[in-house]
This record gives sequence, structure tokens and C-alpha cells, in this order.
Amino acid sequence: MLFASTAARDLPHPGLESDRTKQANREYTFLNNSEVAAAFYFRNLDKGSVDVEFVAESSEPLWLGAVEAYASPDAMLREFEHGVVLANPGLRPHTFDLARLLPGRAYRRISGTAMQDPQVNNGAPVGGIVELAGMDALFLVRRD
Repeated sequence: MLFASTAARDLPHPGLESDRTKQANREYTFLNNSEVAAAFYFRNLDKGSVDVEFVAESSEPLWLGAVEAYASPDAMLREFEHGVVLANPGLRPHTFDLARLLPGRAYRRISGTAMQDPQVNNGAPVGGIVELAGMDALFLVRRD
């Protein structure tokens, strides 16, 4: 298992570290003996410098490659054989341009039951642009 944690530091002057460090967040992912892509999303980090620590629960060598950091929410889209899932873990709405991300494909909302928010999951077709509220996800079915 690999976990990443962040510690935000209060830096009163550029280049001078403060003794006040607070633990902000910790995220986990599982590893195996093949290449794995992992993403970690940390919400509510303080402005300023942030230290990120990666720890593996193993004595085997671990290689990290193509590590990237972004100061924005990690909205995600995952395509499956018969549909797509959109997820927005951020607090603000996020707009997905399906026409650009998945050109030539058409989707509709699932037909939900009374317990699955039937106003959202109404079976209706979706256009090329889908706005997803913060802390929300949407399952869409591919239309043939």
C-alpha cells in the first residue's frame, strides 16, 4: 500500500520555515507488481508551502514517475464499455465538455428509482456540456 500525506506550513517570510506544522490530510492507494496510476486529492490546503510525503508499506524498491501537482480540484471522467462516470470531488461546480472529451459519442442519464434521485436520473439525453455540482457524481449510459 502507498499513502500520501500533506503537511501545510505557515511561512511568515519566504524561505523561513515555521515550527508550526499541521497535518492536513492523508490518502491511500493499493499497489501490486505492475505499473499503477494513482491520484490523490487534498481539499482545504492552506495557502503557502505544502510538503507531500509518499510512504510505502514494503521493503521492496518503489519507483515514482511522472509526478504532477495541480492547484485545482481533481474532477474525473472514466469511460466504460456501456457508459461513463463523471465525478467532481471539489466544492465548486465543474463543467465537462463531453463533445471534446468523447467525440462522436452520445449519452443519456440512467433511469433511476425513487431512491436514486429520479429528477437527476430521469433517462434523458445529455448534451455535449454537462455541469456537475461539487461533491457529486453522475452515471451516464451510452446511446447507440
